[in-house]
Parts: sequence; C-alpha cells; structure tokens
Amino acid sequence: MTLLTRKFLFFFSVILFLVLAPLLVLRSAGYRIHFQTLRLLKTGALSVSSTPDRADVELAGEGTFSSTPTLIPQLFPGIYTATVTKDHFIPWTQTIRVESGLTTFLHDIPLYRAEKAAPVRETKDFIFADPIRRRLFRFVRSAGWTECWSEKADGSEAKLFARIPLTVNESTSIRLSSGGGWVLLSSRPAPLLSQDGFIIRVDTGESIRPRDIEPLAQNVPPAAAWDPSQEGMLFLRPPDAGFEGGRRSWKRLDLSAQELVPPEPISEGPNDFTPGWSRGSAVYGTVSAPENRTALVRIEHQTQTFLSYLPQGFEPVSSLVKTDGSHLLLQSASGRSALLFDENQPDEPPTRINGTLSTIHPTNPNVYAVTDGLEIGTFDFSTGSTGTWLRLGTPIKDIVWDAGGAAIIYAQNDKISAVDTAAGTPVITPLADGNVQAIWVEKNILWAVLKNGDKTTVVKRRLR
Repeated sequence: MTLLTRKFLFFFSVILFLVLAPLLVLRSAGYRIHFQTLRLLKTGALSVSSTPDRADVELAGEGTFSSTPTLIPQLFPGIYTATVTKDHFIPWTQTIRVESGLTTFLHDIPLYRAEKAAPVRETKDFIFADPIRRRLFRFVRSAGWTECWSEKADGSEAKLFARIPLTVNESTSIRLSSGGGWVLLSSRPAPLLSQDGFIIRVDTGESIRPRDIEPLAQNVPPAAAWDPSQEGMLFLRPPDAGFEGGRRSWKRLDLSAQELVPPEPISEGPNDFTPGWSRGSAVYGTVSAPENRTALVRIEHQTQTFLSYLPQGFEPVSSLVKTDGSHLLLQSASGRSALLFDENQPDEPPTRINGTLSTIHPTNPNVYAVTDGLEIGTFDFSTGSTGTWLRLGTPIKDIVWDAGGAAIIYAQNDKISAVDTAAGTPVITPLADGNVQAIWVEKNILWAVLKNGDKTTVVKRRLR
C-alpha cells in the first residue's frame, strides 16, 4: 500500500468518524433523519404486549416485529396503523399516535381464537338463563304440570327442584332473588305477583303462593320485588293496603326464616314511597318532593330520614349496587342511569353515570362495565370516573367481561362481539346467528343462549 493510499484512508476515516459520530450520538439520544423532509427529528417508541403473547406486530411503513411483548424504538412522530397477528387468532388492528420523546403503550391486547361457536345442546323446552351463577332454568310441560329444572349450560348437574300447575313461557315474569336461591314466577308482568304465581326455593323445592302469605290472599295481585341487598327478602305492597288517608303500606317478607310469618311493615309513609334496598333494619328508597323533585330517604323503625335530592330526571332508585362506608352506588329503576352518593355529605351533588352498571371486573372489584343500550364503557367506583366508550348503531342486549378483564363482550340482537377496553376497538367478529338471550364467560369459555323460533340453542367457543 502506497503512502498516498494510506493518507487517503486515514483522512477518509477521520472525516467518516466526524460525520457518523454525531449521528450515532443523536440516534442514541432518540433522533433520526427524516429523509423525506431532510429534518432531524426526535423519535418515539411503541411498547406492545398481548394475551396470549408471542404475536407479531405489523406497523405500516415500518415492517413487522416479533414477538410480543416487544419494544419498537426509533419511530418518527405521527399516526400509524398497528396490527397484531397470531396464527389461528383474530387479528387486532388499531390506529395509534406516536409522540416525540414518549413511549406509546399497547398493553394486554386481547387476541381471540378465530373459530366459530359450537352448539352444545338444543331444546324446545322453555329456557331461562342465570348468567351470574352460570346456570339455566329449564321448564318442561308434562301432563298439566310444569317441571322446573336447574342445570349447567351443557345439561349436566340437572336437578328437578319443583313441579307446579303453572305454564311457564315467554310471557311469564321470572325474577331471581339477589343470591339466586329463590325464583319468583308470575303470569302478570313485573312488579305484579299473580295469584296463580309461585315463589320457589331452588335448593329444597319449597314453594309459596300468594294465598299462603297474609294479607295477600285476595283476587287483586300485589306488587313484589326482591331486595337486592339481602337474600330471600321480598318487598311487598299488598293490594288491600289501598290509599287510606293518602298513604299506603309497603312490607318486607323474610323468606329465609324458619316459618312463614306475616310481612313486617316498612312504612306508612308517603303514598309514592318506592323501596330500593335494605341495610340491616333500615330500608332505603325514594319519595316525591316539592317542586317535582325526587328525594332519597332512609326508613328505620318506621321513622323516615331525608338523605338527598336526586338529580332532575333521575328515576326512582331500584337497588344499591355497591357500598363502601358512607358511599353508595345506586342504580335507577329503569337502568338508564346510576348515582354515586356520599351519605355523610347530603348537600354535595351526587355523581351521575349514564347507563346500567353491569358485571364487575374480574380482577378489580371497583370497576364496572356500563351500557346505556347503545354505548359501552367502564366506571371506577374508587375514583368516580368513566372509561373508554364505544358507540354502536344497534341496541345492546347484554354485556360481560372476558376472563382477563381486557375486553367487554357484548350481545346485540343476532351477534356477539367484544371491545378492547383500553383502545375502544372491536376485536371479535359476529359469533353466532340467532336471537341472543344471554351470554357469560366461564374459565375462558364464552357461553351463549340463542333463540330461533321455538328452539333454544346453547353454544360455546374458546376465547383464547
């Protein structure tokens, strides 16, 4: 090698070092040259994890990265389309924004298996689903009697718990007690308890008819509603209470007692008192107040205490969803709205939540899935805040959490889908055809009860 060549290589190396060294330093500090604009830009990063893991991440314009969990650095600021894929799973796609100098997180992306729901059983018997306890009530008409069965969705653990002379079908009002231990059957719509109706204890088959309860043995059906806070406690408004002096009497009947005793009076108070729930000997409910307002009251030993005025347009409260000391989470009778109220601060306006508070998050007991019939979101009891909402074009019939709590599964008239709660992204294509009656998740299996004409089909599919 000649001296001239060595000098050339030396100076070339020095120049190359002087050019590349600052670029390497800038790159290590998060900078890249954007060649389309010839600008030096500070980059961002994207962190992706999924359930299940070992999925590929495709970023439009940047390539494919594997496998999750993964960190994708040195991304120019801007909008990207991220697609997470895994063999035999439904792809997840979301438009994301990467900010300069920041890391965008896509954590616990729910990936669901790309498979169709499998029929488990079909029947022409009338089926009533109890998703909370993951069981079915099946009513079989036979020789003038109706057999009442309790069983698991696949037909196992079937138990005949009662035989009654009442036809049970779509027009029958079926209402379960708060713990599911009692079932109320009525040929009249709720809240009425028809005289030919039954109140049945599921584990023993013990049945009670209105004529067995004093003073309900009349031809006019009483109003009846389960206390959502105490198992086996029934609110009753006897038909003969009437409006004596502009007042009517609500009573409480404890069905869990050793023997059936006459219901105890709650209050002889205002004739529009509507009981909602009870805590010990106190019963909470609503009454009309001056200026067309509705008041929340507590009645204990027939003494009424004013608690708070409800917001304008809020219907009577039907149930206590959750309590933490003095904080009460209340659901309206129609299910269209809820309130977070502090019993110790009655002058403070309550927090209003639009929608029905549905199932509790599987790992966080303070978080609820919420729907108002067209939108889906979350509500955090500990902070009083709402989460991501997804608006749909057709009514929502039911919602549940998936097993890990990363998505809310929702049922519409003829399909079941899911929404990623972190991104508000639909992640499941329609699951099955048929009129969806009920859905629930058990051990990572999605169950659904579908109605097609006079036939009821129970289907299931793996989620992950």
